[in-house]
Amino acid sequence: MRNNLFLNSRFKPPQQHAYMEKQVNQPQQDASTDQQLKRLLLLTRSVYQQLFQMNELMIQSEHHQHQLDQQLSHHHHKLHHLESQIMSQFQNQIHYSLNHRGQLRQLTDLTEQLVNDEQMKTNQLKSIMHEQDVMHLFQKHHHDQQTAFLQNIENLTESSQTQHQEVVTLFNKIINSSHASCIRVIQSLNPGTHLSSVVINGVRYDVRLFVNYDNETRLITMVDDDRQLLIADSHEIDAIQLSVS
Repeated sequence: MRNNLFLNSRFKPPQQHAYMEKQVNQPQQDASTDQQLKRLLLLTRSVYQQLFQMNELMIQSEHHQHQLDQQLSHHHHKLHHLESQIMSQFQNQIHYSLNHRGQLRQLTDLTEQLVNDEQMKTNQLKSIMHEQDVMHLFQKHHHDQQTAFLQNIENLTESSQTQHQEVVTLFNKIINSSHASCIRVIQSLNPGTHLSSVVINGVRYDVRLFVNYDNETRLITMVDDDRQLLIADSHEIDAIQLSVS
């Protein structure tokens, strides 16, 4: 076997290199470090096996030796570059895994906090619903009391109206009786009778003499302190005061 290494023209390093870069660049979030190392060793072993197979095949074609040497040198350069990339990707993957663990821990803490907040809100909602139930019962009780109170007020109002009507009726009877009494007193007066005062519709007037009472018009004529005639309806007279002097 010769010491030189040759590449088979059927072997396409760029495609193999692209395949390895594609495999390395794919997200390996759930893959462990040991599995990545094993895959890297298998890929490296496969590359070297292909190199040795190509060396045995290309010994028979010495006229391609120079070209194959150049390809082999280029392939070694790519392999070195690939190993550098793999190491860089491996370090990046380790860094990403560490960051991922930290983010996962933060996410776990945040989830626990959200669960606790949700539980607290649930308890608060239950408390609010209980308070609403108590408030509904209180409102119902208050509504029943208000209804009973309004019914009592309505009954009292009807009773008060009835009593008021009775009082008005009695008062009218008393007024009519008082007017009738005043009219009888006026009818019994003689012209020239001395008077002291007379109350007409609640207003007191000072008078001196009784002059006349007309039975048809029911008007009473008197002389006031200013010696002026005072004529009034006898039904409007509430009281009459006679002079004792």
